[in-house]
Amino acid sequence: MIKRAYVIASAISIVVIHLAILLQYTEGVRISIMSISMIILWCFPIYVFLMDKNSSVLQKTVAFIYLAGFILLILRAYMGIGLRESVSLMSNNIYNVLFFLCLYLIMLIGNIGFILMAKEKSDLELTKVATYDELTGIFNRREFLLRAKENVSLFSRRKEPISFFLIDLDNFKKINDIYGHFAGDMVLKDFAVKIKSQLRDYDLFGRIGGEEFTVLLPGTNEKEALEVAERLRRIAEKATVNVGRDHIIKYTISIGIVTVIPDEHTSINTLYKISDDALYAAKRNGRNRIEVVK
Repeated sequence: MIKRAYVIASAISIVVIHLAILLQYTEGVRISIMSISMIILWCFPIYVFLMDKNSSVLQKTVAFIYLAGFILLILRAYMGIGLRESVSLMSNNIYNVLFFLCLYLIMLIGNIGFILMAKEKSDLELTKVATYDELTGIFNRREFLLRAKENVSLFSRRKEPISFFLIDLDNFKKINDIYGHFAGDMVLKDFAVKIKSQLRDYDLFGRIGGEEFTVLLPGTNEKEALEVAERLRRIAEKATVNVGRDHIIKYTISIGIVTVIPDEHTSINTLYKISDDALYAAKRNGRNRIEVVK
């Protein structure tokens, strides 16, 4: 919506400027019209950067820099009408000189800011690629294990429990074979969205690979972990994925759980191995179930 409005405003500004030249208004009037046109063009990016809650400090700084230019252009438009020829492009009027000097500095600093913003955006995209799984939008294997290690270390000092889940979608290969990999991807996305919505903000949720996922619940004992796991299992069991007019896919999950009060010898690899054993027990015992390591 904003982009469309900006394009329309740009087109109107260009038309107005050309009309001002063709109709041979006085130079002061033409300067005022051009200043107002630039004000219209600048107001949209300034508004977006200042009002967007997700704007970075750099984006807000650039917005304030251009806001200063915005105010200068308002003064310039007023002077163009009030002072007439004294603000012409070739005038050596002190206001005219100061205006162009300030506008030059604002444009210079603003352009540097835009270059830095482009780099900031590129860095954020690289960080996102290195942190999140491209398909499901949750933590990838590397990031999950890194953050899980930090939690194990933290809760070993606190002497509080953590629970580690290893989750696998049952018979996922059959879904791919029957409906195709695109349908399989839809199932993975649906599963990730539904599970993530059931977890707390500080719980860790990651995709280890293929149809295998992991969850780390900090400060959660075995009884609480079992309740969470059962809730996740039921949600998956009730889920449906529409992959066409006549094709609705249902899926289930198996979960292996280990709960410990970690110490300095506890490693995430050990938790993974123990929960993996529990997961395979769930598979052997019929799938769509939970196994807890005692």
